[in-house]
Amino acid sequence: FPVTITKLVDNCMTGWTGQNGASGTTVSVASLPVKQGTYAGKLTAPSSTSTGTLCGYYTISDTNYSSYDSITLWWMMESIATADTWKLCLCSDTAGANIVDEFPLPNPATASVWMPVKVQKTGGGALGSSIKSVALYSHTSAPTASKYVQYDNISACNQSGLSLQSLISQTSTAQDGNHAWL
Repeated sequence: FPVTITKLVDNCMTGWTGQNGASGTTVSVASLPVKQGTYAGKLTAPSSTSTGTLCGYYTISDTNYSSYDSITLWWMMESIATADTWKLCLCSDTAGANIVDEFPLPNPATASVWMPVKVQKTGGGALGSSIKSVALYSHTSAPTASKYVQYDNISACNQSGLSLQSLISQTSTAQDGNHAWL
């Protein structure tokens, strides 16, 4: 039987719950660009926050991600801040409070432009076997007040496997110019 290369965490088709002064919403394709489906997630940072603060979460069905060590997602920031502004977390409770796995999210080079991200779990190793929510936290630098981040198509993957940063061709001779990369 086939091995699953990635496992969906959230397609961001439903709004997240904002916490500690942050607001979470879904964003329709009519109002902002999305990467997959009709909606993307959007979270607006609180007007002031400290580091390590839960800003938003989404409850998922209890899922075993222990066959994976990384996550992949589409990621965008309205304003480029200092490094280590945000981290995505997989949690063992339904409200994003009990962090099992942490993934520091990179700051993109350009504001308001989607970038595909693949991040290995902090400290390495397998992901949790009983995950009930996904959450966004401020990281070691506080996010820019009242600025949004957008995210879409969050999936578990392996560091050595396929992700949103993988090139896939129709044949092994795709470099010959006769076959397009997908």
